[in-house]
Amino acid sequence: MSKNFFAPFLKAWQCYINAMSVIQTQSQNWPVSTKDDVRALYEGALSNPDLPGGPVSKIGMELELNLYNSETLAPLSEEESKRFICEGRQKAIVINHEPSASTLEILTDPFAKGDFSDLITQMNRRFDELWNLGLERGALPSPFGYFPHIAPAQHHLTHNDRYITFWIPPRSDMVSAFESFLDPSIQVSVSYRDPEHLLQIIRLSVALEPFMILTTEADAGFYEGSKINGSPRTKILNRRGRNGGIPDFYFTAKSGEELIDAHIEYTMNNKHLFACFDNNGILEKLPEGVWASFSGLENQGYGPQNLLNYRQAQSESWRRTTNISEIRNEEGTLFGHRAEISSLFCSGLQHQRVTGSILSYLLSYCNNFYSNINELTKDFGINLCDLESARALLEQNFEAAHHHDGRYYDLPFGNKTVKDFAHAFSDVIQHCLQDSVLQKYSAPLMHILTEGRPDWLVNREIFESLEQQKSYMRALPDLTSTHPELISAYQCADFTKDIIKGFLR
Repeated sequence: MSKNFFAPFLKAWQCYINAMSVIQTQSQNWPVSTKDDVRALYEGALSNPDLPGGPVSKIGMELELNLYNSETLAPLSEEESKRFICEGRQKAIVINHEPSASTLEILTDPFAKGDFSDLITQMNRRFDELWNLGLERGALPSPFGYFPHIAPAQHHLTHNDRYITFWIPPRSDMVSAFESFLDPSIQVSVSYRDPEHLLQIIRLSVALEPFMILTTEADAGFYEGSKINGSPRTKILNRRGRNGGIPDFYFTAKSGEELIDAHIEYTMNNKHLFACFDNNGILEKLPEGVWASFSGLENQGYGPQNLLNYRQAQSESWRRTTNISEIRNEEGTLFGHRAEISSLFCSGLQHQRVTGSILSYLLSYCNNFYSNINELTKDFGINLCDLESARALLEQNFEAAHHHDGRYYDLPFGNKTVKDFAHAFSDVIQHCLQDSVLQKYSAPLMHILTEGRPDWLVNREIFESLEQQKSYMRALPDLTSTHPELISAYQCADFTKDIIKGFLR
């Protein structure tokens, strides 16, 4: 397939995939008062001839990384971050900024189902390009995903119109939400085929979220300068308050159409807006302590109830599991919507980018995966078609990950254990990947599942103190020059633990 075929879609993808970029449009700003005013925007890729690249579902990925000065271990300043991005783009590395100046994200092109292995190849190449630029500039991504030693107040911030309105400074009732955007993760975007496809992705995401977090997290027991006994990722997700969590209709929707209707109603009527566009089209923060719904903006005198503010309301819902987000171009023209798998996968320097890719592919495109996982989770008390009945078990799974205290296999999952689920889950993956080119990337994932050795568990065994972690971060340039497997997507912490143990000795 020619590169030119993807060129227009890639341009749109790179714009809309940055979820915090400014929303602006000149041609589509119609009034929104009922579901019918926006309903057609959610029909999916197969019925959308205006979608850049044509009416076909595609998948793309963002890998976020927290970069630090490899000599001082300080987080990047805004000036250092901008210079890094500028030099990276000059080298054709597709990278963007995030609210923390230290957090940079690598973007892939969008790929069709049949070309998915090309996404992994491209992501690995772009990671290598960013790594090499970082070596030249003395700025490297944290090997633990998060910074183990940096408190939120020590991050430098990115100043653009949206971030200034949102976070500089944050409202006093949104400090925790602000802090949740200072750390990296992996997001995967899928231009879903139709509403039923979207519903399948969301159901799988809700059922698997804490298990996926435990499979990909890479911390070593310290976060924000202090020891942490549970999962940093779940702590981050818990900080988002009324703008986060999982909406009720994710558990109760019985069809794709019902899901879309409930999403639109939620976007219009839920009181989670803390910023909106005023009557002059300027993004303004609402007064301290004030929360608005889109449908109440005009009565409260904050701004018009038009498509611009509807889109703003949608963008301020930072849901766990999977967001329903825009597809737009750089002019702000809205083409449709995508599933953004937003909280399942954690960042790191080894298998995370490939493991997240494989699992997202299965979530999005493997019919056998959906049917097999549906049968499997029923054995654990979780029915994908009736998540509401399993809500207590799903909340239990998340809380177990949040407070894991260094445990993995013996944690509860549904009415059994993580060990029981991991072994059965690995069998499903093996079946789905047989005869697939993706099988060659699956060794770290399969090892973690079958041996019970996720990176965070191994790292907590290796690193006994924060000082040891900091020493390793300083030594990373030299260590990776002789041991490139420390940053290889084909490796996990258990495969390379002896290298790090030898260094620490």
